[in-house]
Amino acid sequence: RASGNIWLRSVAEDAAGHVWMGSYHLLLRYDPRSKQVRRWEYDDAANPAPSGTISQILSCQQDLVWVRSGEGGLQARRTDGTVQWSAPPGSEAVSSGLVLSMLCGPDDRVWLGTDRGLARWDAQANRFEAVPGSPRLAVHALRFSDDGVLWLGHNGALGLYQWDQQRLKLLDRIDASNEFPALAPNGLVLDTQGVAWVTSSRGLLRVDPASRAVRLYSVHDVLRSQEFAATTLGMTRRGQVYAASGYGVVLLDPAALLPPTRRPALVVERVTARTGDSLVDLTHLTPLVIQPGM
Repeated sequence: RASGNIWLRSVAEDAAGHVWMGSYHLLLRYDPRSKQVRRWEYDDAANPAPSGTISQILSCQQDLVWVRSGEGGLQARRTDGTVQWSAPPGSEAVSSGLVLSMLCGPDDRVWLGTDRGLARWDAQANRFEAVPGSPRLAVHALRFSDDGVLWLGHNGALGLYQWDQQRLKLLDRIDASNEFPALAPNGLVLDTQGVAWVTSSRGLLRVDPASRAVRLYSVHDVLRSQEFAATTLGMTRRGQVYAASGYGVVLLDPAALLPPTRRPALVVERVTARTGDSLVDLTHLTPLVIQPGM
């Protein structure tokens, strides 16, 4: 806990080794070397924390820490806590609308997923600019693969795009035609095999881009809770996937959750037929032949 009944909602480590934690109206920075904790609240006179719940913290652009709150907007802070840049929700400094997710890209710039597409930090303009080629769709989650493919999580779909440093080009789309459910992703990671793992309020999804196969894991499988907290999905250095759920932290090994390669055999347990008001059991008739009109 941060203090009293306030729970931590986000955590990240900066380039200097400080651990940053976000809560409601509160931002904390812990220094493992000195064991000291710095606090910033939303009503502080100097360098106040964003108001509302700090749902995501990101270390990017060398010594900057980016802090996001749905109610309080965006902040960029130096590692000493000084606010260098800020924008309230709906600010013109974020050209693409309401911020839903953010990521530190391979170019060491912050990328934002918004309700109207993607935006990318422009240091010269000191603002976020819309990304050329971005779909005009809500982007709830985003992730770059090692080979430069950008995955975007939309309502009921995933989009795969190639970034050539100038604009995005659509490579593939996985949606309802591939049995992707009608839900909004709230987290997305790629495992060591390039398979996407997606969290949502309805379970955990495994999406294989090679076969375009989609598998939903819920409480009917291995999960105690199918509701996952937004922006908590990540991957360890050993390739294990973790996320926060209603029953605590879920940790899984992607290699142990491979879909079956063999189709299950069809087993007929019982065959019955109704004639008028009578029910006839045909299970033990061999061979069983059903002709037209029977």
